Amino acid sequence: MKKIFAASIMGLMLLAGATAFAQKATVAVGHINSTELLQQMPELENVKTELQKLQKELEESLETMQVEYNQKLDEYQTKKSTWSDLIISTKEQELVQFGERIQAFQESASQRMSAKQQELMQPIQEKAVKAIGDVAAEKGLLYVIDDAVAIFISPDAVDVMPDVKKKLGIN
Repeated sequence: MKKIFAASIMGLMLLAGATAFAQKATVAVGHINSTELLQQMPELENVKTELQKLQKELEESLETMQVEYNQKLDEYQTKKSTWSDLIISTKEQELVQFGERIQAFQESASQRMSAKQQELMQPIQEKAVKAIGDVAAEKGLLYVIDDAVAIFISPDAVDVMPDVKKKLGIN
């Protein structure tokens, strides 16, 4: 009886060990350089074009404001000696306020560029994430780690870049 019980315990331990080994063996990890992938996506060209168009528009507006500021400054400098103290004070306030508007415009333009970039990149990023997820599911991967944040990538990890590029139609 003791021998059967001991054999049963040994059998269960072996089975548990084999199950644990099998579970560990099924953990598959993939990796990808998502930055490189995004750079290769053809949709990125449209994003660059849109951002360049917006940047040019904003730069033209800023340049117009700076030209107007410089004209006001030149007028102030050339006519200051002929103006009364009240006019000088008023013109100085105008220059300061105009300078502040230019600075506020620059900050707003920077925020607008960032928001536009995020808006344009979101669908591209979502498309890439979906493709990565699809490839991971096809390959039975539990995790796909971005190369940029990985501390170590095992040689046994699956590089999903070629399959994701194929899925996205990138050569």
